[in-house]
Amino acid sequence: MIRFFVDYGDAGGFFLGQLVYRTNDLAFAMEPSPADADSCVEVNTLCLLVERVTHSVEGVDGYCPYHSWRRRTLAAPRARRGTLRVEGPEFKRGIAYGLNAAFDDSRWPIDCDPIAGVVCVGNSQAAPAAEAVEFASGCSVVLLGDQLVALWLRPKEWPEVVAPEGVPAPGSGR
Repeated sequence: MIRFFVDYGDAGGFFLGQLVYRTNDLAFAMEPSPADADSCVEVNTLCLLVERVTHSVEGVDGYCPYHSWRRRTLAAPRARRGTLRVEGPEFKRGIAYGLNAAFDDSRWPIDCDPIAGVVCVGNSQAAPAAEAVEFASGCSVVLLGDQLVALWLRPKEWPEVVAPEGVPAPGSGR
């Protein structure tokens, strides 16, 4: 079983790159890519990039086509900055460990709010006991105990095609 925990005292674990959405690739990416992340935990087809020695999660990347996002009015949880760590498998270079199956009924829903500039993978209605943690620039998770229940993404660049008509996409500079 994959479990998550947070270290609020380790300021060195926060990755300062930028989360972007690459419309042509239909994918999220960190720029620059975290150099030490060499394994991952998958949520749908997204990878939580894991540094296999420290087990710290350093960012998010992966295929996530905007065509499947459900438009909603979302209120991203207030997240406290910390180092997100993962326990469970013995992480190996280049291996992805799935939290859920990527292509069946266990896929997590993906909601987006183009006006707020956020995408939520998973449960966008956090329980009162849930804890929100920002582990990299533009990347937060919601934990209920040691289980991940939602991944919140706020990309620096937003797919123009998702923004409502007449509303500039966040990061578009208009």
